[in-house]
This record gives sequence, structure tokens and C-alpha cells, in this order.
Amino acid sequence: MRVYQTSERISEATAVALGFFDGIHRGHRAVIASAVDYAKKHGVTPVVFTFFESPKAVLTDSSTHKLLTDWERLQRLKEMGVEVLYLEHFSAMRTMSAESFAKDFLHKRLGAVFASCGFNYRFGAGGKGTAESLRDICGRIGMETKCLEPIMHDEKPISSTRIRLLLSDGNIEEANLLLGHSYGFCGQVIHGNKIGRTLGIPTLNQEFPEEMFVPKLGAYASVVTLGGQTYCGVTNIGWKPTVGSDRLLAETWLPDYSGADFYGSLVDLRLEAFIRPERKFESLAAMKEEILRNGDEARRLMNSTKIC
Repeated sequence: MRVYQTSERISEATAVALGFFDGIHRGHRAVIASAVDYAKKHGVTPVVFTFFESPKAVLTDSSTHKLLTDWERLQRLKEMGVEVLYLEHFSAMRTMSAESFAKDFLHKRLGAVFASCGFNYRFGAGGKGTAESLRDICGRIGMETKCLEPIMHDEKPISSTRIRLLLSDGNIEEANLLLGHSYGFCGQVIHGNKIGRTLGIPTLNQEFPEEMFVPKLGAYASVVTLGGQTYCGVTNIGWKPTVGSDRLLAETWLPDYSGADFYGSLVDLRLEAFIRPERKFESLAAMKEEILRNGDEARRLMNSTKIC
């Protein structure tokens, strides 16, 4: 996949998917698939255009964390058949008129002959451009457009905001349904305080990615892929209040794994079911007893869903 950044020009004809795509959820996938399908049918290059930073975060001076890492977003776009990812800084384009965005940026700089977007897509200075006005402007310059209706779940549109609310409540099962994939990340295994090893329950420690939205703190049934094998795990997302931590960690015990450690290796972690909130235990013995119970619960959950 080619990655273009800030003011570069694409020389060939393209079909462009428009959106922030911070989670590649089912709604995002429909928009991207529309551009990829058009590109295949008409022999042009499929492109995703998005921003480095969340437009909402810039406009509200707030922090909006993504639903997957930048690395994983790139991998998922590749898997969908996207050939070019074009990134711009929102702050550099926020004053551009809707007309200029469609004519000068999409059509001339990105080479777009087709553009797809979601039903609630906004563009141009002050967000004055809508999906309908995009269709009108592009139609006048000979570009085709497709504005997709929302993908629904339980009679409500799927959105990143809705998924974040579910994650905040620990409703990981429904969040995963809306995403169309399991929430998690691929990250390096780091050294911890090795207390779990002394208790007979050695754990994999991974820093929780700074750019990702943090779900409800606590223990989850998880699926871990390492060394080419998949294992059932119990993962605590939090600050390890019993023994203390100076950073947010994903700490995973694999009940059915015994073997070499994976320090320095990249391990894929996916959260599948919420078990309990994070809490501080009165002793290490009490903590071990609870983790063993959580391991049994994780096995039961995974066996019942046939995930592991």
C-alpha cells in the first residue's frame, strides 16, 4: 500500500472513500468497500482519504482516542483491497470551502472520478458540506458519488461514538458485533514485576496503546495469538492496584500455556467478554485465587462460544 501525506498529488484516476475511519467498524467498511468495488469495476485506483487527527478533537479541543491502532488500521485497509492511504492534517484544511474541497482537492489533487461517504459525512469550512452537497458539486464536474445509508444494529446506526459507550460500560460483546471484529491490539510483551510468576500464574504484560480508547477497567476473557498458536486468556486492563503500576497495562494469564516467555515479541490480544471490574485485593493470595477463578470463567465463556 502506498501512503501519501500532505500536499502530494496522485497522478492516476482514483475512487476515494471519505471518512475518519477510526475503527474500521461495519459502517466504515461499507463506505470503503463501495470505493474498492467501483475501482475494480472501472480499472482505477482505490484510495482512502482521512486525517492524521480526529476533526472532532480539533474542533472541540478535546481528546478522541481511536478504536484501533494506526498500524492495524493500515493492515485492515490492505486486506480490504485499498491501494493508497492519503493522510492530511485537519487543521490545514478546515478553512477550505466545500466547493474547493471537491473540485481542487478530491478531483484535481487526488485524481478522484468517484467518491463514497457515509450518510452523515460533513466537509468544507464550518462543516457546511453534506453528503447531498457533495453529490451536487461532484456531479457538476463529472464525478460520480455514492452516499451510503447507515448500517443498523438493533434499529440504531452503528457509529464510533456508540461503540465507545459500549466499551466504557464493559459491553465488549456488543462492541465487537458493531465493530465486526474483536477489540484489541498487537503489542510487544514487556517485563513486569514478575509477581505472577512467583505465584505460579505468569503473565504477559503489554502497554495499552496511547492512541486507543480505553475500555472499562477490569478482567476480560481474551484470545491471545502468539508463536502462531491461539490461546484462551484472562486479561486485566488497568493499573494493577494491588501491586502498583506506573502505566496502563494489559496483563494476561494463559491458563493452558506453559513454555518459554515472549519478552520482546509481538503478541495479538483480543477482548471477548467482560468478567469483573478492576479492584485492589487485600493480599497476593486473594489476588491469585480470584485470577484462577477468572481463568475458569474465561475457559467456560470461550468454550461456550467456540472462540478458542
